[in-house]
Amino acid sequence: MGLRAGWYGIELSVALLTVATGLTAWGFWRRHGASRDGQANVVTERRTLQEAMTRSEANFRVLSQHVPFGIMVVAEGTVRYVNPALTTMLGRSVAKGDSIQGLIDQHLHPEDRTRGTPFHSSPDDDARAPVTELLRIQRGNGDAMAVEVSRASITYDDAPASLVSVHDVSERERLQALRREVERSLRESLREKETLLKEIHHRIKNNLQLIASLLNLQSDRVSDPSSRDAFIETRARIFAIARLHEHIYQSQDLDRIDMGPYLRGLIEDLRHAQGRPTAVEIECRADGHYFPMNAAIPVGLIVSELVTNALKHAFPNPTVAPPRIAVELSEAERVGFLRVEDNGVGAPDLGRIEDSGSIGMLIIASLTQQLNGKVSVDGHKGFRVAVEFPVRSAGLTDGRVPAVS
Repeated sequence: MGLRAGWYGIELSVALLTVATGLTAWGFWRRHGASRDGQANVVTERRTLQEAMTRSEANFRVLSQHVPFGIMVVAEGTVRYVNPALTTMLGRSVAKGDSIQGLIDQHLHPEDRTRGTPFHSSPDDDARAPVTELLRIQRGNGDAMAVEVSRASITYDDAPASLVSVHDVSERERLQALRREVERSLRESLREKETLLKEIHHRIKNNLQLIASLLNLQSDRVSDPSSRDAFIETRARIFAIARLHEHIYQSQDLDRIDMGPYLRGLIEDLRHAQGRPTAVEIECRADGHYFPMNAAIPVGLIVSELVTNALKHAFPNPTVAPPRIAVELSEAERVGFLRVEDNGVGAPDLGRIEDSGSIGMLIIASLTQQLNGKVSVDGHKGFRVAVEFPVRSAGLTDGRVPAVS
């Protein structure tokens, strides 16, 4: 009889050997002949096998009595062997011949009794994989215990049986339940904070729009065209920041801004604010790039300044080519590039951006410094501004969600 089973990396291998009672003399006579010497060999072989079986049984009992988990052999609905660890778990003694169904009814949780298959065996178990289930038992003193029960099919006393191992996993289950409760609490706290942040962004947007409306009302009372333009430009800058906060509280991601939708919405606001909804074609290519808010605000304000400037000054008179403004955001080798250009009249006399004397150009230079970048201007054959900045310092990503440890 062979017995081989494993528990949590501990492999117990015991060979229990015996001579089958149905073995005919013919088999031995074929090997040893009919001589007296052959008969003596048969007796010697029987004795050797019996001694090996006795030693194997003794080794199995020694090992099973010292392992820290319960072991039980079940055959034909009764207990054939049980080790001390299992009796300690149950808080009562279990004797050979006890009914396994009686143990299940007494110690297994009522909801788990229909899942008590690891305690049973059937004639076809030799062809089945080992069975393992998480169950709950009640000890003799009434305490509950979570156990993991495993069964392997064996042969015991020349008959089919089940070798059942029972592991106390109460502490593991307690820690897992505690972890689940902590995770649930953290998720709930995170949802509350996200709701609060969205509400904050919503109120900031409303306050900025209120300020912009006040500036608009004040501009109506200003007769000087240059002063009125100053009010309008300031209002546009405020609207650029307000739209960013609006985009944040409407988004599922509070950490990053999808620059494509943000810039397109901002450009449409600027187009209508200048009263040129369809006169100028504006192309925006910025999809797939995400910024944190501290980088999205400078980029949005730069785009606002340049698009507003182009709508106001680039196309004073009808031209042969259709008026066009292009905004492009890209990234290569950890460097971000923002390009805004138009095919208007240009500014051929413009040198360095810092020397232009324009408030808008000075704002662009200041915002570029916030991005730790550099800006270049080309006023020939249209007007082009290129801003180059380190991706890492700006927080630009290509849309891939970073791994969370």
